[in-house]
Amino acid sequence: MVGALNVSRFYTVNESLGFKRGDDALRKIGDRLSSVLQGNDMVARYEGDEFLFMAQSLETLESVRRLGQTVIALFNEPLELDDGSLISVSVNLGFSVFPDGSETADELRRKADLALQRVRKDPDRRFEFYSEEMSQEVLEGLAMERSLKDAIQNGAIVPFYQPQFEASSGRLCGMEVLARWPLAKDGMVSPGRFIPLAEETGLIHPLMEHLVDAVLAQIKQWRQDGLSPQPAAINVSAHQIRRHGFFDWLFDRLAHYNLGIEVLTVELTESAFLLDFVHVKSTLEGLGEKGVRLSIDDFGTGYSSLSYLSQLPFRELKIDQSFVSEVDVSRRKKAVVKGIIELARALELDVVAEGVETESQLSELKALGCDSVQGFYLGRPMDAGAFTDLLLAQKH
Repeated sequence: MVGALNVSRFYTVNESLGFKRGDDALRKIGDRLSSVLQGNDMVARYEGDEFLFMAQSLETLESVRRLGQTVIALFNEPLELDDGSLISVSVNLGFSVFPDGSETADELRRKADLALQRVRKDPDRRFEFYSEEMSQEVLEGLAMERSLKDAIQNGAIVPFYQPQFEASSGRLCGMEVLARWPLAKDGMVSPGRFIPLAEETGLIHPLMEHLVDAVLAQIKQWRQDGLSPQPAAINVSAHQIRRHGFFDWLFDRLAHYNLGIEVLTVELTESAFLLDFVHVKSTLEGLGEKGVRLSIDDFGTGYSSLSYLSQLPFRELKIDQSFVSEVDVSRRKKAVVKGIIELARALELDVVAEGVETESQLSELKALGCDSVQGFYLGRPMDAGAFTDLLLAQKH
């Protein structure tokens, strides 16, 4: 039997703790894996955060399954690093068992890796055995990853801008930046497909830097053309928050384009706070002191939003569209929206309602005192040229 082990999202350990501690953690992972193997069994770090191991004494699928469960359980306890710090990791496993049509050790390794790739795409699984249909599935995934990398390098993924308007006056007051991947033919690759892949593979970092740089260049161009765009809201993921140096890079790019931080709003969802709240809190407090406008996105959908809202220096919250979509037909949803707006008033926060799709929803939000709104009823995401036309129309 050949097994492939991957440490879930290990790059976040390197980002938050540094490569020295990351290497120490990998050594500890290898030692812990070796502790359950026997005799002539072998384990080796294959590449990055992946290990390969071979167990020669297992004779049945059930015995391999039990080994998988044992290995998963090994990592329920945190790792203690050489400096005494503790970190928690989780692992995924893929197995290939001889004989299964494989004639060489390399084939067994490849099939174990294919099984591992399947597990990494299914959050409900922790280990899997190789089966023939996996080959085509994984090949398609790898092709998509290569296409995404090429699209980022070639600038094929571009920023679109969804306008935000004052609820009371209808005046343009901001925009949200959204990543769009147009195809050579008609249509686009769904963000729901390529954004999760970018996060899973680490390509979210070059993607984010490419998009932000394009947005800042466009804002500078608008200003040179005599237009006055309102702040652009950029969605910053948990990966950027934890990545050392990301915000230093952001301030450097602002300086490069001779722009102040007031041109941006930084939007975060609750997932950004879940893994390392102490670090995130310190980062956001530092950003707040530098004048960064922070917004909590999809407010009301998480379990602990109220706790985060009281502890972090947000200046804006965005009401999730799941509440907005029924604000005009559901007394309960209307009561929730009203409560969110009143809470925001008490905390001196601005309120943005997203996902406005009808005149009736807009009227209710106005009556409830919402500050600003966005949604398909008011304006779909558009490319820079179309948004330029909107800015010109507002100017005149």
